[in-house]
Amino acid sequence: MIKLIKTNLVYLFFRRIFLLAAAVLLYLGIRGGMVSAEYGFSIEHIMFCVLIIAAVTLLTAGRENSDGTLRGKLILGYSRGAVFGSFIISSVINSIALYLIFSLPYFIIGSDLYAKNSGTDMVILASLIILAVLVLVTVGSVCLALCIPLMPVAAVALLAAAIGFVMLNEGLDHKLYESKETTYVVEYTDPSQADETDKYPLTVIEDYYFDEYNVGRAYLQYREQPNPYFVGGTKRTVYRTIFYSDPYTQLMNLDRILNRLVESNYSDLIKAFKVSGIDASEELSWDIIDMLPYYPLYSLGLSVILVIAGLVVFKLRNVN
Repeated sequence: MIKLIKTNLVYLFFRRIFLLAAAVLLYLGIRGGMVSAEYGFSIEHIMFCVLIIAAVTLLTAGRENSDGTLRGKLILGYSRGAVFGSFIISSVINSIALYLIFSLPYFIIGSDLYAKNSGTDMVILASLIILAVLVLVTVGSVCLALCIPLMPVAAVALLAAAIGFVMLNEGLDHKLYESKETTYVVEYTDPSQADETDKYPLTVIEDYYFDEYNVGRAYLQYREQPNPYFVGGTKRTVYRTIFYSDPYTQLMNLDRILNRLVESNYSDLIKAFKVSGIDASEELSWDIIDMLPYYPLYSLGLSVILVIAGLVVFKLRNVN
């Protein structure tokens, strides 16, 4: 397998597509660092970095199918496991090299901002999370390219997966957003008309507006009631695991955290989470900050699952 890895790396690093991608990523790293230094952490350039590396991986792995290299390796006596594993490893190394080209200027240019507002530990964690996402996307791209003989089909599958990750984030974020209990607020012109029952006892009667347009309007808040849309128990655990394994979710949550860190120091941020949360309920907000160090582990776990599934399919595939 070592010989296969060396052969793959020589081919990958000296292809025009690698050099072109390196040039584009260097530009994105410099531009992204400048934008981040001026306006705060930006996820936009990182997303482009992930997409470019995924495209490069898909094209280079797909080359194995189109030019007969894959069949030639098998004829030479290499096992399917060795061929599959060697390309996974060499592609991950290739992705890391491209990521370094992007990340070094990206983080160096914005180093003053990051060090001042988030600290070295958070910068290291952020870089590890992005790297873990890239490794996950690389593994997925290799599995698609080696298991699907037709490159257009593999490309469509990769695009569908990217869209699926975004949709998964939106759906699960909405479900996990729901708090365990909720309050009901009703507007009354005449508070005496409020319907107070044992099920919905009134706890707060407060005039919210005192300007000329809202005189006499009152909002009555009922006691917290169980939220029928709250997801709990085993189902919540499953949802959370899928949610935090989603690479798009990881990048978006990282963007939320680092942007808030620019606005306040870490201790103030924790207090802000406890009081108001970040675009989510208190429980999800605490999850976001507490789960950050575990994002790379989620990516690693999903990568292992993809490798196993891809290897099984690849071994069953008819290579001709």
